[in-house]
Amino acid sequence: MKGTAPPSPAVDRLDIAIFRELVQQRTTVPLSTDPLRSLRSIAKRLEVDKDTVRSRIQRLRRGGFLSAPFVFPNPRLLGMALEQTWLDVRPGHKPALIDSLRADERVVVISDHLGDSLTFAALTDPGSPANTPHEALVQLPAVRGARSAPIPFPTSELLLTRLDWRIMQALQSAERPSLGSLSRALRVSPRTAKRRLDRMIAGYALFVIPRFDPKALDGSVADFAVFYGPDAHKAKVDRQVMGSLSDCLFHADLGDPGHSFFNFIVNSVAKGRAAVAWVGSTPGVHEARLDFVVERIELLSHMEMLLHSRSPMPPARSTHRGGS
Repeated sequence: MKGTAPPSPAVDRLDIAIFRELVQQRTTVPLSTDPLRSLRSIAKRLEVDKDTVRSRIQRLRRGGFLSAPFVFPNPRLLGMALEQTWLDVRPGHKPALIDSLRADERVVVISDHLGDSLTFAALTDPGSPANTPHEALVQLPAVRGARSAPIPFPTSELLLTRLDWRIMQALQSAERPSLGSLSRALRVSPRTAKRRLDRMIAGYALFVIPRFDPKALDGSVADFAVFYGPDAHKAKVDRQVMGSLSDCLFHADLGDPGHSFFNFIVNSVAKGRAAVAWVGSTPGVHEARLDFVVERIELLSHMEMLLHSRSPMPPARSTHRGGS
């Protein structure tokens, strides 16, 4: 029928593995560090051909699940941190709470869960006397419970130059960046652009957030959080989770000693519940929770404006939707 939207893409193990490569190349850092990563390198890691990787990514884009990624500097370079908060909300109060989070310029991503819970990620300034969003929200009558943990970005010793900031802005504004388009936008040679970009990648100076829409998927995106006590065998449990659910895992945040956070694409609710049951019964685990994501609200223009306010460059006009 004319004008009908394309059907939501169903994903298999290879789709999820490709998405995992786009999100996070290794679990020692929270996100991918290479905004120009080639399809060839992904194909080599997954032992498939490049055309297969390309066609799978194109299908996910046509279906509305994937869109252009967002490139941003390591918050620690600017004296900031990114914090993840889990909220359990009293019935009927979640819409107003989400509106409040949308209006907070520190909040960059909200995951609205099925039921009365949500998570959000927010930039914090350790040197500021102002409350973090988490500290302010836990005092509200609408909130039944809250947990918060830092997202472990690595330390970076780089001093970013004006050219480095121009590279980051060019990457943010490009729909499909390449070394050629980057060098043309900056009016520098491809060799110079590559050398500066390689330096930032090696120094953990920039990261990439793949932008995705769970509503456009024939399947469910699930957040799986595990909170540990001091006597827990965290590394062992983390390995068990990643091993038993490897076919649906696309992201793992293991850097904080008190918690681990996993993201899955699942077609079996029973499999997810079974994982929660055995992890939750493990000695030393305080809590294991599985939340299904109804909507992912991206407020990346907040991050863009806050981080660029600390850079030597004026902020570029945002090309990203989802801002306040």
